[in-house]
Amino acid sequence: MDQKWRMRVWSAVHFRYERFLALRGSAIYMLLLLSFGGVYLMLVGLYSVALNLSGEPWQEPDTLPWHVFLELLSPAKISNITEPSPLFKLLGILTTLIGVGFLSTLIAYTTATTTNIIRRFRRGTGVVPERGHTMILGFDERVTDIVRELALSNESKRRLPVVVLSDRDKQSMDEAMGGRLFRSRRVRLSSARGEPSDAFDLRRINAREARSAIILARCNQTASRKDKQSSDTRVLQTIKSVYACQDPDHRFPIIAEVFDPVRRELISALDSKIISIDSNRILASILVQSALTPGLERVYQELLSFEMSELYFCSAPAGEPFGELVFHYVDGIPIGYLDEEKQVHLLPPDHHRVKEGEEVILIASDDSRIEFSPSRLYYPRFGSTELIEHRPTPQRVLLIGWHYLAPFIFEECLKRLPEGSELSVMVPDRPESLIRCLDLGSHEPRGVELKLISENPFDKVALRAQEPFSYDAVVLLSQSGSTETEEQMDADTLMLILLLRRIRDQLTPELVRARVVTQLFRAENLHLIEPSDQVDFVQSSQVATSLLTQLSEEEDLVRAFNHLFLQRESALGLKPIELYIQELSGPVRFIDLFGAAMSHHEVCVGVKSADPSIQGAPYFGVYVNPPKERTFQFERGDQVIVLYKQSSL
Repeated sequence: MDQKWRMRVWSAVHFRYERFLALRGSAIYMLLLLSFGGVYLMLVGLYSVALNLSGEPWQEPDTLPWHVFLELLSPAKISNITEPSPLFKLLGILTTLIGVGFLSTLIAYTTATTTNIIRRFRRGTGVVPERGHTMILGFDERVTDIVRELALSNESKRRLPVVVLSDRDKQSMDEAMGGRLFRSRRVRLSSARGEPSDAFDLRRINAREARSAIILARCNQTASRKDKQSSDTRVLQTIKSVYACQDPDHRFPIIAEVFDPVRRELISALDSKIISIDSNRILASILVQSALTPGLERVYQELLSFEMSELYFCSAPAGEPFGELVFHYVDGIPIGYLDEEKQVHLLPPDHHRVKEGEEVILIASDDSRIEFSPSRLYYPRFGSTELIEHRPTPQRVLLIGWHYLAPFIFEECLKRLPEGSELSVMVPDRPESLIRCLDLGSHEPRGVELKLISENPFDKVALRAQEPFSYDAVVLLSQSGSTETEEQMDADTLMLILLLRRIRDQLTPELVRARVVTQLFRAENLHLIEPSDQVDFVQSSQVATSLLTQLSEEEDLVRAFNHLFLQRESALGLKPIELYIQELSGPVRFIDLFGAAMSHHEVCVGVKSADPSIQGAPYFGVYVNPPKERTFQFERGDQVIVLYKQSSL
């Protein structure tokens, strides 16, 4: 019976000890301090009782509590009595032992707590108490580019906190980012390990007080259909968790990558702050426009990044005519406005007057430099020119290869190629998606001739027989199927570039007219393309990354991008300088060129010129949003970058 009782007592003590160890660190520390205080008061009482019983003198009676406290903290401290009795010696030994025990426990606990904090930090499972931060939920190689773009967007602002949350190991994330990410004074980067769809992990990184969230897909574009469906499911769960964590009165934008178009529309319909953009169509549009219009890729690279000029929304005085706004901004070119119902209107009539609640869309170098002047600052010297009809010439385009982006590229070619153009597709087999595209193209009323070349482009003889450099544009795509890795698909593309290079080296310069554009899935492979390969434009994942980052900073930009790339009501293009200025003998101010474009019902946003002052970095011959008083010495062959209505072609 006694043994059972002892076992029960021991089990109870052991259980309570385990419960004690399971407490939060702060609770354990407080209990230790309270215990220390209780023992200290007990010892002070014992000393007082011993003094009263022994009648021994104490040198300074008021210092007894301080003496006991010092004796607890200073092991082997001798009693304050000159010749202490055995009772006081025993109390001194007891006090010293208790002091050593408590000090050792506190030191051990502090060491263990510090070690645990360091371990939790390295694991990324601690609390991240940031506020007003951008959350990146998920992790892949694009995170570095996203953080770099965010740093560029905050060059003139306060330091921006960025928190990356992923189920990957924190150390591997830090190593991946630290190896390629530059240090910036404009970004404070933190990483945490956790499940982005878990509400607890989102609260741990203070999702409620974030400024925006970028939710990355859980697989890449080349993954199988099953993996993409799984990714969409987890992204949807993450969206719902982030949405639930938000303050209903202060919701921030959620930018998500969703593959399935049906789910994408359903998600975007939940709330105007939830944005899921069709990046594939935008990438295809940029690639095709860059192939058909040399120089346009530089314009899009600038507008989609934060390095030079980009799109901004700003307010303007109500009642001001839209056509007069440009003359009141030192920095900024108005191209449209956003109405009260969040609808974008590009190229509105010049007589349209700004209403209360409307926001002007400008191309500017930085939002900190956008300032409306009540008085007019600029007066163009000439504002009307003879309207000369500009008809683009037919083009011959060769599409080599076929993968998931090819159907969108095919569709863009059909809609953007002028009447009388030719579109040839060179593939060794006939995928089902290609057959559907050819069937669709056969009913295209614009009169684009379609050709299917059933040859293997990796066969140098077969590729040379097609005379690829006799075309106006060659679009290179990977030959691999959808189940191949991105590295394998990029390897295919690089092989095709080498084959074209060998073919071109055997031709005389006058026989080379084709403009070569291509796509690489991984941005780190860009350096594998050498200048001698003479590829005019290489599109990578950085374009999609720039889109995500831009939308996280200003979610309403999605409507402007949809207008430019998908709806095709308005478009950016390059037109000959001779359409706007008949006399090229002297320098021309940019504001004068803008006035000439206004007479064509267009907005001039920049120039593409052989002027030596803009041939080097960062312009490379294309200058978007130059100072309005800046002069250019134009020559024949120079072009004007304009925003125009598609019907004006």
